[in-house]
Amino acid sequence: ADALDLSKLPPNLAYLSLENNKLGGSLPLTSLPAHLVYLRLCGNRFIGSVSLESLPGSLQTFSLDGNQLEGSLDLTNLPHGLTSFSVRNNYFIGTVNLSQLPESLTTLSLDNNGFEGSLDLQHLPEGLTELALQANRFHGSVDLTQLSPALRVLTLELNHLDGKLDLSQLPRGLQSLSADNNKFTGVLDISKLPSSLACLSLNDNQFSGLLDLKHLPSSLATLSLEGNLFQKVSGDLTTLPKHLTCLSLPDVVEVPASVIKQIARLFECDQV
Repeated sequence: ADALDLSKLPPNLAYLSLENNKLGGSLPLTSLPAHLVYLRLCGNRFIGSVSLESLPGSLQTFSLDGNQLEGSLDLTNLPHGLTSFSVRNNYFIGTVNLSQLPESLTTLSLDNNGFEGSLDLQHLPEGLTELALQANRFHGSVDLTQLSPALRVLTLELNHLDGKLDLSQLPRGLQSLSADNNKFTGVLDISKLPSSLACLSLNDNQFSGLLDLKHLPSSLATLSLEGNLFQKVSGDLTTLPKHLTCLSLPDVVEVPASVIKQIARLFECDQV
């Protein structure tokens, strides 16, 4: 793999995209052009750690997806005008501080790495619309009651998060929430979901008690709750959202025959 010397780029370069070029070696980011706005170096073979302290203040888009980079990342001194930051599919480790991100940030993708520690999601940028944290090693409880009001997509699956999950104060415009394959417990209240929600996926956790399917938002298209420990399903399934295209419920101790018949009629099944 050929090494890339970013210190010799033209001084007025504003846009740099070198994706899937088999570039390799270390990746020093300390001497980038002062006016660089867009940087994508995805799908290469860069190795080693990277420092984010000297990124150009003009930078708006930053992506290093799909390399072999490692070490920790300091997200507390990113450029003030940054709107998109993505380092998915690498080998980064350590804790991350999400409380001092640039207020301009709209997309943050840290998925498929080895980040660990607890998650504080209470001080995100107000304009953040997409947050991807899946397939890491985050653990402990997580508070979803003070998320960014602009958030549209939140992915938390394949971590080690636990405790109860309060879904009563999600952002009004949230469209998709996925937290499969964690260790969440307790009763799951899905009666106060935002009216915009289209996808809720919480498979393979440890939710228990009564699963009440009343009061679901009319926008809901996917509801997936398999692999949990619910003891009973309740609700008139004939009133499920009209846009629902995927309904995946867990094996439970008590599902009344009337409910099963309602599911069959709802999806126009030939047999019960």
